[in-house]
Amino acid sequence: NTLEYDGITFSREKGATAGQKAAATVSFELLAKDADLSLAPGVILEPDSPPQNLGGWKADNSVRVVFRFTAPKAGRYKVTLVASREPAGDARVVIGYSGGSDQSAQVTVTNTGTWAEYREFTAESPLALGASKMAVLVAKTGEGEGEYLMNLRAIKFELVE
Repeated sequence: NTLEYDGITFSREKGATAGQKAAATVSFELLAKDADLSLAPGVILEPDSPPQNLGGWKADNSVRVVFRFTAPKAGRYKVTLVASREPAGDARVVIGYSGGSDQSAQVTVTNTGTWAEYREFTAESPLALGASKMAVLVAKTGEGEGEYLMNLRAIKFELVE
């Protein structure tokens, strides 16, 4: 079951073990193509066909990638970045928004071996999202090695409470 809203795909998956009633899992994903790059000089959508990612992301604290969306349900969401990183060392990234009360979570993106090898990196704490239209930004925080921060393919959200 998927729902397309304002160019963003939301999914509702069901699963249960034998003898249990199926419980709905509320999750959605923001893809690289959904990003607003107006505050992200140098960041580009690549390649021309899916799966796409945001590349050319300089390791500069002033670069901000913004995603606008409406969560399907209010609650606390586990946040996972699907990303790659070639430089040695870790990159610290903040995911945050202002939606009534400021919220942010930190993610550490480690070296994946190559820019083409993607892994999932989960935020250290969940984000409390409302069911209203909001914007989430992704930016570098603190120090990190290398000229480029990461390639970002998607941000996944899964309702945890």
